Amino acid sequence: MILPRLTGFSVHSFRPIFSDDISLALRPGPNLILGGNGLGKTTLMQAIVYGLCGGSEPHEEKRFRWDHSYFRARLAAAESSDSAVDVAFALNDTKIQITRSLSGGRIAVLEVNGKKVDVGLDEAYADILRRHGGYRSVGDFAIVVTRLLYLPESRCLLAWDLDTQLRLLMLINEDVVPDVSFDRRRALLKNLDTRKRHTRVAINRAESQLASLLAFDENATDDEENEPAADMSAAEAELRDALTRLQPVVTRRLAAHEELDVVTRSLASISADVETLRGQIEREEAALVQSFLSRAERETSLAIQKLLQRAICPACGSRQERLQAEAVARRRQHLCVLCESDLPFEESGILATLQSQLVERLRAQAQLDEAYAAAANRAEHISQEERLLQTIVSEKRVRMPAVPRVDLPEQDTIGLREYKSKLEAQEAELIAEIESLTRDLDAQYTAFLGSVDARLNRLRELYTKYASAFLGLPCTLSEITAGDRFLDLKLFVPEFNSKVRDTEESCSEAQRFFLDIAFRMALIDLATEIGGGSATFLCETPESALDLSYIDNVVDMFAQFAGRAHILLLTTNIQRHGLAERLLATVRGDRRRRVVNLLNFGQLSDVQRRRRRELNAAVTKMVSSR
Repeated sequence: MILPRLTGFSVHSFRPIFSDDISLALRPGPNLILGGNGLGKTTLMQAIVYGLCGGSEPHEEKRFRWDHSYFRARLAAAESSDSAVDVAFALNDTKIQITRSLSGGRIAVLEVNGKKVDVGLDEAYADILRRHGGYRSVGDFAIVVTRLLYLPESRCLLAWDLDTQLRLLMLINEDVVPDVSFDRRRALLKNLDTRKRHTRVAINRAESQLASLLAFDENATDDEENEPAADMSAAEAELRDALTRLQPVVTRRLAAHEELDVVTRSLASISADVETLRGQIEREEAALVQSFLSRAERETSLAIQKLLQRAICPACGSRQERLQAEAVARRRQHLCVLCESDLPFEESGILATLQSQLVERLRAQAQLDEAYAAAANRAEHISQEERLLQTIVSEKRVRMPAVPRVDLPEQDTIGLREYKSKLEAQEAELIAEIESLTRDLDAQYTAFLGSVDARLNRLRELYTKYASAFLGLPCTLSEITAGDRFLDLKLFVPEFNSKVRDTEESCSEAQRFFLDIAFRMALIDLATEIGGGSATFLCETPESALDLSYIDNVVDMFAQFAGRAHILLLTTNIQRHGLAERLLATVRGDRRRRVVNLLNFGQLSDVQRRRRRELNAAVTKMVSSR
């Protein structure tokens, strides 16, 4: 997966929020949106994200949801139809420029590497993100942008958010994530459990012989919205059809795994034979060598040994070094040291038999290796097909009304028993489905952790660098077991001063905000190391949460991030000797080209107008090269 690298943006006709169009070409390192309270810093950042994604990815908290209607509600009616956001970005070498209007959020203009796309802009954009960025959908791209690359002032923190951490880690490491979506099936698991609880409530009520079964309200024990009444016959028919398609695949999967088990047992057996034969051959060879050496020692006279070791002639007893050298050379060639004839060697019949048996077993082992690989591939392919169909079955089951509606006279004992029996059968099916899905997700998650172990270690290294730079003391990334009801999932949290910070409240406001930035930067670094290129981090930085003594540490942390050719786009208030001024001081060249001064575009308050000269002087000092 390739992270986007913004190269520029502009907004058009955002009046009365801004008095004129705004644009900025982004450069590696810090780029700033300067402004006071109420001048539109957040609006401008959200407009950029809106241009990329068409609005934020749906969030469980309404205060984090916004799309084109958010902007249209703030703009004058006459201006909203002409208002647009233009964003230029790159996915490695692919350059993309997208213009998005506020009329429904659809794409108005799309260019790829300078070539304009004429038709099917939304579909073409999704295809571009897939082919050049590795994103399965625009929704996945929106998750990465809104949950990782953009940190709003509202501080939807990532550092203690299990669901978002897990989702981003799986997207970043998508090359090792199985085809079936983990988060989709995990959501199904929760929905199936809810359905099981609803069914149990219905069984308990049936057992109590409630007076009105037709008016059963499944939400009496849950805060969820009422499920819409459904055509039960159609819903059941769809479920039966899905189950009908699933059953033969389950049968094929069982047969494939049985075949795999047979091949595995055969392979294990023949592998054991191979090891046994190798051991026997090694022992027989050792015995043969020992026998040969013993016989040679018995048959070789002491005189020959004197010749070989001390150069004493066996005939006259004089020292003959030339004769010794010849004898040693003959011995090395396994020849007689005196006459150069071949030494007798008797091949062991047992050894020859064992070697022949080993060759046969190795040949059979190679054939079984091929059979095992083929059987394993078939079993995995069928298992993936089964998981996909099982997911479809679960989704159809979840969409059905939790309790079947039946025409049942009140106080009908026979009908009540049939109704209860049907609910108990449904509950048993749900329990089995939940147990199967839980085992499958546990295995998938364990395999995922094993596959990305080295990358997670690298994430810890990157995080330690950034977090320690901010805190000014060692800070590491620790794993804790998250409080998930079904799965043993890991949550990554800070640890410093020998204490694991397992909740937001265990850190001060500034610590949790900037440690969250450190975590995001580490994830961005990891993603770009995997996919290549560099990225852009958009961050609203509230100086009110930052102690003066930590400003230099934050500047150092941002400078390390920028040193990897990343782009920073930050919003900040206009303050003397504040974060903005110190960040710009790290930049060489014309600093004005990196700044949007909202004093020139926003609607100033009376207080700001009265102090405009002082504010202008502060901005001039910030962008000064000296």
